[in-house]
Amino acid sequence: MAPEKKPSGSMGWLDFAFGVASQAAKKLHAEFEAGKSGKPSPAEANRRTSPAPAQRPAGPAWWEILQVSRGASLRQVTAAYRELMSKNHPDKVAHLSERIRRVADEETRRINAAYEAAQRALGDGKGR
Repeated sequence: MAPEKKPSGSMGWLDFAFGVASQAAKKLHAEFEAGKSGKPSPAEANRRTSPAPAQRPAGPAWWEILQVSRGASLRQVTAAYRELMSKNHPDKVAHLSERIRRVADEETRRINAAYEAAQRALGDGKGR
């Protein structure tokens, strides 16, 4: 007796399971091949096509670095900037070790960047 043929369009559970496993294996193989050749996986490539949301740079905000309130005026920000610069300027530690000079230089850069960001946010009054 010959096995009964299924009507077209009907799928048994074994056929369905095999199809799902086959698709998963194809995706896994494509990711493996992409990784082997140093390219992003197809899943990553699809995720990267959407534009990334604009993000604030990592680290503290300018008002935290300058130690002022978020609603501070430009005059208050300038006063805080000058005070911090007088305390942290690299020339004050020029006679100390190289490590301390590097730390002072890094802190000066952070303070300057925060002050520039504050000027952009609050307007520096120079009509730029």
